[in-house]
Amino acid sequence: MDVEHLVQLLDHPGQSEDWLHSLGVRNYRAAHAALARIAQSGMTLDLAAQMCGQLQQILPAHGNADMAIANLERFVSASRNPLALGTFWQRDHQALQTLLDIFSTSQHFSDLLLEYPESLDLLRMTDGQPTSRQQLVNEFNSEVSALSSASDMEATSARCSWRRAACHPALCVGVCVCVCV
Repeated sequence: MDVEHLVQLLDHPGQSEDWLHSLGVRNYRAAHAALARIAQSGMTLDLAAQMCGQLQQILPAHGNADMAIANLERFVSASRNPLALGTFWQRDHQALQTLLDIFSTSQHFSDLLLEYPESLDLLRMTDGQPTSRQQLVNEFNSEVSALSSASDMEATSARCSWRRAACHPALCVGVCVCVCV
């Protein structure tokens, strides 16, 4: 999508309805508002147009385009640097694909990813495959051993909870027990 087309869609919500429906969107008003907030977030219009072009390719194959766009807007809004995020998606199309896969299928994992956005890198590095229990324990123990206070340990434990759940939900209890012993 080019910038001129994006501006036309953003400035005239009624004209965006057909385009949004082609993506699989049911509630075009909410999706239009979410895209407008993304465009106003600090991401340049050329990057937002590039993102919309990727949405055209990716979203029609997903089951819940409305949820994907809403969560994408939340992710961009929570980002420290929407411009860098747009540049990242421009360089690596697979990154946006991975996000939309999560954002369109699981509100729970979408919320976790919003709380721990750095976990996107982990998911991409492991290709979403489970990590061994021992590897998780080793990584967690090495982080905890470098900490000096109980509050730092609590913060690390909270941060690592997403890592454990993302790698293999059944391992959460095992890692917590190892650390507490």
